[in-house]
Amino acid sequence: MYLTQFTEHFPIYVECMKATDHNSPYHIEGSVWTHTCMVYSAIKMFRPDSRVLLIAAILHDIGKIKTKTLNAKGNHSFNGHEGVSTFLATDILPLWDLTTQEKQQILTLISLHGVCSSQLSIPYLTMFRAADITGRICANPKGQSDYEPRKFRTPSVSPEYTVTMLVGLPCAGKSTYAATLGLPIISRDDFLMSNFGEPGESYNKVYTDVHNDLLLRQSLDSGFNAHLHAAAKAKSDLVVDMTMLSLSSRRSMMTQFQHAKFKAIIFLPRLSTIEARNETRPGKFISDEVYFNMMKSFVMPVIEEGFESIEYKLEN
Repeated sequence: MYLTQFTEHFPIYVECMKATDHNSPYHIEGSVWTHTCMVYSAIKMFRPDSRVLLIAAILHDIGKIKTKTLNAKGNHSFNGHEGVSTFLATDILPLWDLTTQEKQQILTLISLHGVCSSQLSIPYLTMFRAADITGRICANPKGQSDYEPRKFRTPSVSPEYTVTMLVGLPCAGKSTYAATLGLPIISRDDFLMSNFGEPGESYNKVYTDVHNDLLLRQSLDSGFNAHLHAAAKAKSDLVVDMTMLSLSSRRSMMTQFQHAKFKAIIFLPRLSTIEARNETRPGKFISDEVYFNMMKSFVMPVIEEGFESIEYKLEN
């Protein structure tokens, strides 16, 4: 049912998935669409009653149509497709009458389906990984377990303050929300404008001027690091208003605040909403290329990273 609805409402995606061949020893079954249908069939055998798993199966690799590259071995690679799939899915999920929790679970499965699930307490992830493996033909047996293991942070034993980390693309609503919290805000963009911008200058101009000048860029980096150090030394509650999309960026931020406990708030409005906001934001326009690279870097935050709690801000 869900697969039929998807094909009827999003035929362009289906055609693109059919036209995207894996050309990989880990996916000799053929196209992205063939693999998707195989995973969907596997889910129907495992859990035919779970629309979370069935819809995640349809959308988990949709980002491959935009991330295909040719590697040194002459095979196709799809680096970052999990993140791109997650954001593309935000515009497709309204097709179904899903609860907020179901949307959250589907987006989490899409983002993390390439992560070693034995380390994570994510509902359905182990079963979804099993279906993903069942739904492909692999020339190399080792490829059946080629998921990336992750090392996670050990939380502070006696945290003294709370760092609330906002996670999301530009124009996702993070800054608007941060302003409502009544806490000190750590923002690299704000630091850039306060220390390198002149009155009346746009963000785009200041950003370009600084990043095209090596000395200014180094000054920005060292100045912002000092700003972080001072904030950590104060040991007071604060909010980090930056994209924080990648696991490495969150790890790096956590190392700055050794004696803190961490909360994550993830902003995932529809991608089309973000694009519309970006078009109307004067002086701070983000290019498609920058957005694309940000989406590729995205890994859904998990408790095991060292977060005490995780909250989701999804669009209805």
